[in-house]
Amino acid sequence: MKLLIILILAIPAFGLYAANTTNAAFGTDIIAPATQESSRSFSLEDHPRRRLSNLTTIHFHTTHKMGYFMLYRFVSKYNREKVFRGRFTGSVKPFKRVKKGVPTVVVVRDMFDATVSGYLYHKSGHECWLNQYGYPNAKVPRRRRNDWASKVNLTEDVSTVPIPKIPEKGLCQALNATNETIGVGIYLEFAMKKFYHSIPKFRNRNKNNAMFVCFEDMVANELEILRQINDRFDLALNVTNITALSDSRKHSTETGNATNITILHAGPTHATDPDPVLRKRLYAIAREVDCQYFGCEIKRWNEELGCKSRIQSKETNAATQPLNGSNKSRSYSTLLPVLPSFLFQQALNIFGVCMVVFLYWMRARSIYFWHSS
Repeated sequence: MKLLIILILAIPAFGLYAANTTNAAFGTDIIAPATQESSRSFSLEDHPRRRLSNLTTIHFHTTHKMGYFMLYRFVSKYNREKVFRGRFTGSVKPFKRVKKGVPTVVVVRDMFDATVSGYLYHKSGHECWLNQYGYPNAKVPRRRRNDWASKVNLTEDVSTVPIPKIPEKGLCQALNATNETIGVGIYLEFAMKKFYHSIPKFRNRNKNNAMFVCFEDMVANELEILRQINDRFDLALNVTNITALSDSRKHSTETGNATNITILHAGPTHATDPDPVLRKRLYAIAREVDCQYFGCEIKRWNEELGCKSRIQSKETNAATQPLNGSNKSRSYSTLLPVLPSFLFQQALNIFGVCMVVFLYWMRARSIYFWHSS
């Protein structure tokens, strides 16, 4: 009887173990990038037992409003799947030289698109009185606060675009204290000095050794970008298995790019006001400010990079829209893989509790009849 009770009590623990192993099979476990360098190629034939230290290392770079969160999730996803060992850097260092043979990918974007996105993002208070996820800094733990933009000294970073008398510190405060034209001009000059200028400098130094990928292309089809990375650096990534692995994650009835982006975009986002009329108006203002005060410098940078503007495009890109017209579907494909193991664990737990109660009831019943006899 005691042995039976021990076995029954072990059922919930087995449920937890089964849940963890099932989740690992579905890829919900997070594997941090290793620190040891390696350039050894690999195949996914022994997936997922291969260690990260044996995978091809790929360095990924981007900067503010160029696809920071999207690229971070991209790298994390394929680190987790052990497709490669990705190293993510949220900045582009203008004087860094990439060694030949070291796979390096830089994600860039139409700079006027990035300006509009950054203007709306910081005007709404993000990274001032709100953190990057939109939660008030005053109500979150200190480690989750992000208010660097409230400490920006505009007298140091904005000197060409004429601005009225506004508080010297605080990017978000300045954008809210001025009209659209002045606000876009303030952010454009600030972003040029802090983020944009490093991209053409980095490209001129490393255009033969680094691969530049447009944000919109990665959003449209992540697997195609993965194939291009594989071909560009002559890697040994098993693209067929990568495709099959990604296809196994598709839980939506939707097909094509929209499903890929749902996987890539699940979780917190840097997204801003999607109003197309507003964004086109701000885009036109940014172009005018660029040519009036900076000699169309950003326009030339955009032409060199060759990234298309989503704002200017007349085509509707369903990849960035919530599937089925609901924001809930963005996280659907991420939550669904957890459900089978979770339900299995819960069922085992309930079964174990019921069996324990039944055994105690049977024991109490036998004791009662023993005393009554």
